[in-house]
Amino acid sequence: MFLYGKLIRPLVLVLEVSEMTTAFQTQVVPMPVCRYEILEGGPTGAPVRFAMIGDHVYHKWTCDSETTDTFCALVHSCVVDDGKGDAVEILNEEGCALDKYLLNNLEYITDLMAGQEAHVYKYADRSELYYQCQISITIKEPHSECPRPQCTEPQGFGAIKSGQGFAAVKSAAAPAPEASLLSPRLIKKRSINSDNTVDVSTGFSTVDITEENPNFSANRLSSSTSREQFNGIFCIASNDILLIILFGAMLAIACIFFTAFLVHSNNHSKS
Repeated sequence: MFLYGKLIRPLVLVLEVSEMTTAFQTQVVPMPVCRYEILEGGPTGAPVRFAMIGDHVYHKWTCDSETTDTFCALVHSCVVDDGKGDAVEILNEEGCALDKYLLNNLEYITDLMAGQEAHVYKYADRSELYYQCQISITIKEPHSECPRPQCTEPQGFGAIKSGQGFAAVKSAAAPAPEASLLSPRLIKKRSINSDNTVDVSTGFSTVDITEENPNFSANRLSSSTSREQFNGIFCIASNDILLIILFGAMLAIACIFFTAFLVHSNNHSKS
């Protein structure tokens, strides 16, 4: 009888594992380019150069970015300046409106666009209005909404005035002297504490409905005429309509008399 013993030998396998390397990919994204516009009537209107007190306008702040869902914009610290050292704050540092009669709380249409409707007003004895705001740009957190100011409803006459000899904001019903039609200019850049905050500004000229200014009337008429022709609409004053009707009636009467004269002449020649 033979007995065979089973030999068991342990097998040891040594594996060498190298550490994994992590590669980071970075991309430089340029900051958005921001602008401030005051438009006629609504967000798609033409930029305002001249306006009358009480006209309906739309304040619009827009920042253009090469990427989507990357940045957030917050409009704040807005002032309106007459260009002579007198100014009034209409949006505070949090982005909340201070006077509902000047500008209400802003509506944010997109991450980088805000707007609000308003009516044209002016300083007493002044015709130029210059607006300047600051826009803070922040990085948008993934899967989140852009932070917006939590503002209460603004009250009337809550704006903060500054400057020497500040004149009260003029209402639409009060008369004013003749306005000078100067071109809107940019307000000087204010001091900025952060690299992600930019200044934007705009301006236009205002006049009273009671003021007589041929240059303003010509500019306004030319502007509205071009828009009407573009839209295929032509407006005729009521006095012009009466003149056209009167001229047409006189022409018709003249044609009738001329026809009767010709008929009478033919009958007379035959007889």
